[in-house]
Amino acid sequence: MAIGSNKGFLVFTGRHFIDGFNYLVDLTTMMFVSIKLFLVIEKGKKRVTNEIMYRKIYLSIRNTSGIIGLVSFIFGALIVTQISSLNVRMDVIGKIFETVIIKELGPLLTAIIVAGRSATFITTEIGAMKKTQELSAFEGRGIDPDSFVMMPRVIGVTFSVIVLTFFFDICCIGGGLVTTLIIGNISTIFYLQSILSQMTFLVIFGTILKAVVSGLLLTCISCRHGFAIKGSFVELPPQVAKSFVNSLFFCFLGNFCISYLLYL
Repeated sequence: MAIGSNKGFLVFTGRHFIDGFNYLVDLTTMMFVSIKLFLVIEKGKKRVTNEIMYRKIYLSIRNTSGIIGLVSFIFGALIVTQISSLNVRMDVIGKIFETVIIKELGPLLTAIIVAGRSATFITTEIGAMKKTQELSAFEGRGIDPDSFVMMPRVIGVTFSVIVLTFFFDICCIGGGLVTTLIIGNISTIFYLQSILSQMTFLVIFGTILKAVVSGLLLTCISCRHGFAIKGSFVELPPQVAKSFVNSLFFCFLGNFCISYLLYL
């Protein structure tokens, strides 16, 4: 009995390890292919792919900028409110914004919101295209789905994540700025100078790197789960749920690894 139980555990563990390894290989391959196609796309195809890409950038920013702006504004206001209520030196404001918002929460919360509002839509969209045989029709006409379906979405949404991450930071600083004007016990000029003094090259580079990695991860994960749909539309909701959960996990993991490598 013990031998059978151990064998079952090993089979279970081995199968999940192989599935996880294949999953990572798929994501890495999709990232590499998307970046390569973006850099070397043929001139005749570039106009069409650019139109799709620009539309994805527009839709991603339009669908998420409102909630991102509101959330970040509230975060900034809360941080300044808490600092003003505590007996701490006012010059720590910039350090708190740099460490908590710009380095960590900005890229992470932006990626989470984009994953929930835009990336899950990509899974639904590709899954529907595959179920209705639209992807097969592309292939039958000699149209590469990687060039016209995957790559514009991966690059477009990744670019949107970069823009929205900086938008998050700006709105958060703006929320704190408005709070300093309302409370009145913190100098507005000092508040801005304290934050700007922390804006080093490493901080800005780390923010951009996190946004790029998160954008690539969540879009490739969404595309991967969209392409995985093979049967009926009943498969669509589970794949959308898996793509969102996996996007969160890998975005958290990616942000942690970058913070560990750059800031520790």
